Amino acid sequence: MIYGDPATMQLFAGGKAFSRADVAASLAGVIAGYDDSCLGNYAVVEKESSRILGHCGVHRSPDPAIEAEADWLIRRDRWGCGYATEAAIAVMTSVLRRRKRQ
Repeated sequence: MIYGDPATMQLFAGGKAFSRADVAASLAGVIAGYDDSCLGNYAVVEKESSRILGHCGVHRSPDPAIEAEADWLIRRDRWGCGYATEAAIAVMTSVLRRRKRQ
């Protein structure tokens, strides 16, 4: 489980590994937060295997001086393979294009 790995979670969500119940609650919050702002999380999927490797997204910042911030989380055995970079570019490109149309 990606979110249950302490090493993967060390810089995410306060460094706490998630239980299955934590993952379910987090996912429910993510889904509830989708709206017309073009912000939210998206699954990072490996094309060759169709395995979910993590997520990448853009969210409203809790800091009122910052409009939005990006985050990503990739399973540890895929670190250093470029998935986070590829996902971040795709998500940011999509968000910027959609916001231009609004």
